[in-house]
Formats: sequence, structure tokens, C-alpha cells
Amino acid sequence: MVNALQSQVSRLRRLLAEGGDVVVERHAAGYLLAIDPEDVDAHRFTRLAAEGRRALDADEPAEAAAAPVVARVTGGRGRRSPP
Repeated sequence: MVNALQSQVSRLRRLLAEGGDVVVERHAAGYLLAIDPEDVDAHRFTRLAAEGRRALDADEPAEAAAAPVVARVTGGRGRRSPP
């Protein structure tokens, strides 16, 4: 089983090397996909939501509504994307 996992990780590393900036690192607890947090939707959403929250806290609802997170969540259509 371990050999199969190592083989798959090796294959993944080769594929990612072709793409550029992504690295698979081995750690004591397992493997880590090392990428820029801005390339992960969940991290980007958290940052953009915090920006919108700060705008609301500053009593700037128009700025909060125009925040990039609104466009990301709605797919740029001004309404919620279907699931």
C-alpha cells in the first residue's frame, strides 16, 4: 500500500512540475501540497469576506456589496450561483 501511494505521489510530482509553481513536499505526518494560498478558493474567499466585513463595520454597505467576494460567490451575475 505504501509503495502504491509513493508511486502516485511521484506521478503527481511529475505532472505538477510540468505546470509550474506547485510542489509536493514530504513531511513526517504525510504529504503537503505547497501552493500560494491565493490559489486556493477557500483562502481567497476568507480574505475577500473579511474585506467585505470590514467595509460593513465601517458603515460602507455599498463598498461591501461591490466587494470582489460578491462577484466570486455569485459568479459575477449579481445573484447566487446554483449549487
